Amino acid sequence: MTSQRLLQPPEEDAPNTAADASFNCKVVSSAEWLAYFENNKKNKLPIVWPQYLDIPFSVRVPIIKSLQRFQVGETGDGTHLRQYARTLNDSLYEQCIDLFIKEENGHAQILARVIELMDGYLITWHWSDYAFVTMRHLLGLKTEIFIILTAEIVGKSFYKACADRLPEPCLRAIFSDIVLDEMAHLKFHWSFMRKEMSPCPRFARWLIYYFWSAVFLGISGVFVVDHREALRALGRTPRAFLHECFSQFRQDARPALHLE
Repeated sequence: MTSQRLLQPPEEDAPNTAADASFNCKVVSSAEWLAYFENNKKNKLPIVWPQYLDIPFSVRVPIIKSLQRFQVGETGDGTHLRQYARTLNDSLYEQCIDLFIKEENGHAQILARVIELMDGYLITWHWSDYAFVTMRHLLGLKTEIFIILTAEIVGKSFYKACADRLPEPCLRAIFSDIVLDEMAHLKFHWSFMRKEMSPCPRFARWLIYYFWSAVFLGISGVFVVDHREALRALGRTPRAFLHECFSQFRQDARPALHLE
């Protein structure tokens, strides 16, 4: 596998989503996104798994704990999100959502294998995943994307820390590949949000932005407390991690809400 796979020119009309981590305000059509997801699925190379991962105990234990929680979160069947997609009467978008969910499930399978190679075990439930699912359901279908984007930003930042700091080259390549997928997922959802938010009055979009910012900071703060041992093992301070997450959010949320 290679972490450079999406940096090559895309085929046909598929957007080259990994060329830049930032959302560039362009609303990409469902047909173009479908081409991207199908391209990405076709071009994925099989992972050559090592027999053993030589990772110090002081790093391995906290990383396993964090990856266990991420693995649970990536295994969802997307029932609620698929239900939302069906309300939009856009069959191509529905197909995109289906492929997005399958990519997330693919990440769950990869994380499961990483945990296994690090002598860890899988868990079937964690309070953080339950909290995310509950929040998505309580806030309703139309706010589903807001919560997903929050989780995607935090997840992408954590996977990037793994890609940057884990000692095994194999793991760095694996997590780099996941980061590229997450960058594309962020752009996919940002682009959709920009299209959906454009009819809303400007004052309403500002209210959404400020409320969402507060929710985002709250969720990110809980994350750094819950994953502080893993972040420490990866050489990241809570302050630096929060800054990275919120910078990504602030950079992209305003354009996505037509507030640039």
